[in-house]
Amino acid sequence: MGAVRRLFTGLNPGRLSNQIAQTEALMMDLNGVLQSAEADCSSSGAKVKDLDATLGELLNSARPLLSPDQYRANLKYAEARVKELEPLAAELQQQIEQVRQSVISRCRIMATTVYKTYLKGQVERQFDVVIIDEASMLMLPMSFYAAGRASRTVVVAGDFRQLPPIVMSDEPLAAEWLKKDAFEKADIPNQAAASQPPAYLAALRHQYRMRDDICHVINKLTYDDILKTDPLVDKAECHQMPLGAAQLLYVDSTSLHPWAAMRMGSYSRYNLLHALLIRKMIVHLSEDGYLKEPDAVGIVASYSAQAGLIKALLDDANVGGAEAATVHRFQGNEKLTMFVDLTDSTGCPLGRFMRGVNRKDEGSRLLNVAISRAKHHVILLANFEYLRSQAPKDGKVVRLLEVLEKRGSRIDLDTILPLGNHDWVDGLHKVIPPNIDFADDQWGAFSEAGFYSAFARDLEIARESIVILSPYLTNRGTARWVNHIRAALERGIQVRIVTKPGEEFGGASEDEVRETIESLRVLGIAVDLRAKMHEKIAIIDQRVVWHGSLNILSHSYTSESMLRLVGETACRKLMDLITPPYCRRDKQRKPSESENPRCGGCGEETVLRDGCFGLYFECPQCGEKINPGREPVRTGTGGPRQGAQRTGEARAVGVGRACIRPGCNGRMIQKTGRHGPFLGCSDFPRCRATSPS
Repeated sequence: MGAVRRLFTGLNPGRLSNQIAQTEALMMDLNGVLQSAEADCSSSGAKVKDLDATLGELLNSARPLLSPDQYRANLKYAEARVKELEPLAAELQQQIEQVRQSVISRCRIMATTVYKTYLKGQVERQFDVVIIDEASMLMLPMSFYAAGRASRTVVVAGDFRQLPPIVMSDEPLAAEWLKKDAFEKADIPNQAAASQPPAYLAALRHQYRMRDDICHVINKLTYDDILKTDPLVDKAECHQMPLGAAQLLYVDSTSLHPWAAMRMGSYSRYNLLHALLIRKMIVHLSEDGYLKEPDAVGIVASYSAQAGLIKALLDDANVGGAEAATVHRFQGNEKLTMFVDLTDSTGCPLGRFMRGVNRKDEGSRLLNVAISRAKHHVILLANFEYLRSQAPKDGKVVRLLEVLEKRGSRIDLDTILPLGNHDWVDGLHKVIPPNIDFADDQWGAFSEAGFYSAFARDLEIARESIVILSPYLTNRGTARWVNHIRAALERGIQVRIVTKPGEEFGGASEDEVRETIESLRVLGIAVDLRAKMHEKIAIIDQRVVWHGSLNILSHSYTSESMLRLVGETACRKLMDLITPPYCRRDKQRKPSESENPRCGGCGEETVLRDGCFGLYFECPQCGEKINPGREPVRTGTGGPRQGAQRTGEARAVGVGRACIRPGCNGRMIQKTGRHGPFLGCSDFPRCRATSPS
């Protein structure tokens, strides 16, 4: 009876129906796979035909080519001919040099660069009069040497309130003889400021470049109203500028909470929101035809990192005709309209260029040059609230903001953001539904309410990699995205997260942070720790960038905003800015691969820190320090980087023992300071106990 019962049980109609349904579903899936395979096969067949056709074309084009022996014979003939012509070429070169020297010896007026005055064979004669132009930018030895070419008179021309010489060294001798120009060495700026200019100083009081409102700005900042605008300047034709008719325009980015950051391994700052706003305005000018005017637009950024980022955004937008660079590139240049981007904002200490108080300060001189390059319009972009709170109250930057607000015209952010509305999603002023859908190439700005659905949508369609930089993470904030990230991992997508070490977290406990990080690593996510980081960025498929003031992995519904940008060039530039120098040299390294090596002593994950001697890794467990190697070797995600070189192979005596301070639960670890290695407490900065290594 048992066998019979089993037979009839197996023939249960309900079970058979379920099995039939499952089989049919499986057959449908297989049919789908078969159809997809047939489509792939058909596509591959078409590609093979195309390749065959291309191969045939290449073979046909190769038939008229000469044989290898013929090419060797032609090469041998050409080499012999070259040897025959070399004496003739040398003779002609000698004749040219003789003619050049003859012209130089007889010429009455010569224009050349200062550099050529001391290059051998260039300018080896005396002149009655030598005029040294742009002398404020020349180091003293260069001015001295050029002056030595004069037999009677030397005229030093320039503006000692514009760009100074570019000198990197801070040594006393460099400050005395290289950073000072001829004017400063002769004490002319101080005498002019005291209204006691020397008799040999001729001050030019009329300018012929900029409109009077622009001249008013630099008068208030630098020239004490002595500079006058020639009447013909304001009578000249002024081309219509689509962003506004006023000569002075400004954009206050305060309400969008812009963040500034430093390029890894340098002090050069960048501000993605400012770069985006400039990109919006430049695209609008291009669509309006304004960029067709010769020398229409220049974009001055405070830092080279920002100038490079703006260039990348404009390249992705296929916009030409607008030149973006630092102030030094615009010396001696002029444009109809100058965008002046004061990059500094929340996230970085105020840069030294923004701290100028006196007219002779380098920052004050840079501002003067940036503003005075404009002929018809100046458009200033700045985080007004941040600069007013951080810059010196009597500084030139604060004064500049006051003059712009009093005399200029404001361009509202709500006017700029919708420009080019066909590629823009407005998530700041409109309610975004939970199931939001938009084109992959659309840009946009989102409040925290709309960010979640939009970012989740991008995670769901990611195809290659996800990189998230979130200074803070919590269990709750991370759990919001775990399912999306787990699904991405199952699709074979590489995921990397960069965050701070637990001891730098203010809200969450170190144990919670450590557990969350370990849980992420168990899932297969590469987690790198960076001390004192503040960048809030996500990069998806090296094509989509999310950037703003919102901590993606710990956000708790405060008033924040995020930007969505699309473009491979911009992504590459941004990855370059947030990647340490030793990884930038590894061209084959993928952004989703871990950057931090494991400790060679205990195997613990290290923390990237920035010390007085540059970037280095430190093991939080044993205190081992690792200097990034000069030639890093690429490894898999999360694995050690062989290019990192361990320091301190011989462990100091006392490492690992209890802290020498009574009542402290820390342990002594090896550290390195400006005077060499020493032992310090692992509970630093709570405990500052130290002892010799």
